Amino acid sequence: MSETKSAEWQLAVTLEGLPKLSDFKLVSCNVPALAEGHILVKAKFISVDPYLRGRISGLSVGAVPVAGCVAEVIAVNPESKFAVGDTVFDYMPWREYNLIKESSPMLYKVPIDTISPSTSLGVLGMPGMTAYFGLERICKPKKGEVVLVTGASGAVGSLVGQLAKAKGCFVVGTCGSTDKCDYIRSLGFDVALNYKDYSDLKSATAALTEAFPDGKLDCFFDNTGGNMSDAAFFLLNKYARIAICGQIATYNAIEVPQGPRLLSKLIYTHSTIQGFMVYDYAGSPEAQTEFQNAVRPLVASGKLQFTETFTDGFEGVIEAFIGLFSGANTGKAVVRIE
Repeated sequence: MSETKSAEWQLAVTLEGLPKLSDFKLVSCNVPALAEGHILVKAKFISVDPYLRGRISGLSVGAVPVAGCVAEVIAVNPESKFAVGDTVFDYMPWREYNLIKESSPMLYKVPIDTISPSTSLGVLGMPGMTAYFGLERICKPKKGEVVLVTGASGAVGSLVGQLAKAKGCFVVGTCGSTDKCDYIRSLGFDVALNYKDYSDLKSATAALTEAFPDGKLDCFFDNTGGNMSDAAFFLLNKYARIAICGQIATYNAIEVPQGPRLLSKLIYTHSTIQGFMVYDYAGSPEAQTEFQNAVRPLVASGKLQFTETFTDGFEGVIEAFIGLFSGANTGKAVVRIE
């Protein structure tokens, strides 16, 4: 390997409110030397995800954010189980070149098949597992039930809706533009609603009541919070199941809005609500195998569709990250490094 210089994105200030380019700085650094028990890799695809907003808030100035990354192995030790040229996944700093411990629990070799390696950041990676396990373990939809998905055009929501449709459910999705509504309809969603058309709780509740066949829902997979999420609590069927995956509507709030007290709606409907993180379910080899066996064939056959929104070049990492909070991406947002 001839390269000696790398680059990394550091936090320039303590993050507050909506992220902006000046909150970060692009810094030159040296390519690390190979060390025992490590491999040296070069980033090929870098993930940006809404959950990183909370993680970055806890970082000190000068820290480098860490996210999912698909990388090419550049150098290995003689006893390594990897080879130069292998494609691998791990959680890595936002850096062009990284030194990775071979003992890292999330490090694995990405299969080279007809599916793009970038899918290890999306449909076949953390977002896909989030959709699969949140739906299977918490919502547990049955044929004929009504499922609501907020953030339905995103990397997680678009998969939740398709998996629920495959189980014979009636699926309603909300997203933030006419184009995104058209997109989720193309995926098979029965109803698509632009949440921006409903600016208060009353109009959101009316729209959802009209969307559901009997004005009620059985499963609610929430990625966003906001008016549509509040409205859903008024329309729960008996024994409804609610999975709280994300609340992107409040991630950049300096003061988190305190909405109506809706927990009473769970009492009379005997509903359950559970917040979760994907690794509550996907942290074991057995769970990884279950997920890959269930989802990879659907992706390979085209039965499970996905979209990736690419930003090209390492310099575009922050642009892609900021774009998450204005709806710049459809499906999975990925930075592609050439």
